[in-house]
Amino acid sequence: MQLKTTIKDINYKLCDKVFFSEDAQTCELIEEINTYNDPEYGTIKDSHTLAGTFFINYIEVDLLKPIKLEYYTDEPVIQMFFFMKGCSNLMHHQIHYLPAGTKLAKLPATSTVLEYLSILIPQDNYTNLVDSLDLDFEFITTCSNENPAKQIKYSEIMSPEILTTVRDIVSCERTGHFRRMYMETKVTELLLLQVEQLTQTQDNSIKIPKIDIERMHHARELVTQNIITPCSLIDLARKVGTNEFKLKKYFKELFGTTVFGYLNELKMNEAKQKLLKDELNIYQVAESLGYKTPNHFSTAFRKYFGYPPSQIKNQANQVAASFTKAKEIVVSLLCPFITEISVLDLILI
Repeated sequence: MQLKTTIKDINYKLCDKVFFSEDAQTCELIEEINTYNDPEYGTIKDSHTLAGTFFINYIEVDLLKPIKLEYYTDEPVIQMFFFMKGCSNLMHHQIHYLPAGTKLAKLPATSTVLEYLSILIPQDNYTNLVDSLDLDFEFITTCSNENPAKQIKYSEIMSPEILTTVRDIVSCERTGHFRRMYMETKVTELLLLQVEQLTQTQDNSIKIPKIDIERMHHARELVTQNIITPCSLIDLARKVGTNEFKLKKYFKELFGTTVFGYLNELKMNEAKQKLLKDELNIYQVAESLGYKTPNHFSTAFRKYFGYPPSQIKNQANQVAASFTKAKEIVVSLLCPFITEISVLDLILI
């Protein structure tokens, strides 16, 4: 299968790859980063990874002028697409069916950096992965020519689980075969979560009035935007134009959890990311998420994950310590050889 990505305005190729071929190794890992930087148009950074049967594309866009991107594939593919930053205050996702041939996308000038994650799966491989799930939802095929900001209306807001998995993929620091295995596992997990959410949303939308579906999505947006200082159920209902009874009933029917449950998911997943990635202690994480005391935070964390936040922090510290120790051992083993080489060099001189 061939993929070409070209900036039409200046005929600049960001990507021109052949992958998923029959003679290719399914265990291969291929990575490449292309950066286009122009004083007139701005910057596009395209990082792509071929991991087994998945083509993972992380794109950062900071444009001074709008541009047109042309995509060409010689075979039909399924595209998992995630709006990570810049299109709105929220993070959205969608699934496209892209037929073989040329597709055109319009990228607008930006006031801030836009970030997208795109994952391409050959149609046959996608079918093999989800064949047993008995899916009943329609792919997006009508908006491939619209810019990403307009495509938001076709999207779902990422669930906390999806958001966490997307972050895991983008921030993966493993290398070699471990990176390939990790990426393949995470993309498979992401596909399951994405399809599950889209299927549930379309099934539930039949039973709930359209106006109330819009109100529930608005309510979820407000919760997502205000996880540190959330408003009460009564105030949230008023803000979206409904009452507390309908808010509780329809929110759970549409999203499979209560308003509080959704807020708690957001907080817990954010807390886990902070404990793993940031140099913050438990007290600082608790404070950053609006908890009155570290004890309240620790209790909520243990209840959600089944283990205390100190366990996450200890594991992170152990990994860092192990890595430092490994570096020290390698240096100590190499030092005698380095010395011998230096002495030999002096003798030869």
